Amino acid sequence: MKIELFKVCDFQPGKKINNEENGKNPVFNDEGIIVSNTNQEPSFQGKTLVFSKIFKNKDPLVIDNTGFHIDESVVAIYSKNTDKLRNEYLWIYLNSISEQVNECYTGNAIRTLDLNKLRTLKIKLPNPPIQDTIIVNSDLLKTTIENFQTNLEHLKDNYKNYLNSIV
Repeated sequence: MKIELFKVCDFQPGKKINNEENGKNPVFNDEGIIVSNTNQEPSFQGKTLVFSKIFKNKDPLVIDNTGFHIDESVVAIYSKNTDKLRNEYLWIYLNSISEQVNECYTGNAIRTLDLNKLRTLKIKLPNPPIQDTIIVNSDLLKTTIENFQTNLEHLKDNYKNYLNSIV
């Protein structure tokens, strides 16, 4: 079953937050960089998916922090009901349809996020147990890829060392 995002997700735009000396809660921008700190109550807790309002030709960010804010350069998206739609599944799915997500940015010189297009984007919504399986398999695949990349770097180093030893 496919369903429009706005029916199952909330969208929260970031806002300008002035830096406070000794602020305890970070404010992230569209690069995932802390641009200021504040003592205001956090807008978000834990992992949150954010979209840049300006097209940057890369996947949305997942910011993972105990309590934080986002600045005016991003929009957060999250499930209205995690019993029906797991946030982790949402992130995996949206990354898998990045071309469709990129079409939600409009304009010529500077492409900006058309929130209405994003809100009406349709996603597949399997039952939660299937979402959970997809999440676990995705995590296993990421770990496997990371291990292969690490092993490949070690093999390259070993190969260079070997070549240096025989020359």
